[in-house]
Amino acid sequence: MASVGEIFWWIGGLGLFILVAAVVLYWAKRLRVHYQQQDVQADSRLAIEDIERMHSAGLISREEFETLRRSAIGLADAHGGKGDSPLSSRGEVDDETTSQEDIGPPDAEDH
Repeated sequence: MASVGEIFWWIGGLGLFILVAAVVLYWAKRLRVHYQQQDVQADSRLAIEDIERMHSAGLISREEFETLRRSAIGLADAHGGKGDSPLSSRGEVDDETTSQEDIGPPDAEDH
């Protein structure tokens, strides 16, 4: 039969093992969540190669290409600092249909 001292050693060792396992699982979960968030952020933007292929295929104009490229490398927001997006779909005027008279600073009453 095991002595009381041996039982305490076994219980202490088991407790230490459970504590170490809990810490390892906690850090593994944090790392997994961190890398999943990075993957979602990377997937949410178009890759520069994809943008170049769209431009080469004639699917987007040179201006749209530049705007999307700058956005993909983090130099500008998706609108490229302009009032309307070449990818607008909320009833806004697209760049392709904007006449030369419409280009310029927005009126104060628009904002």
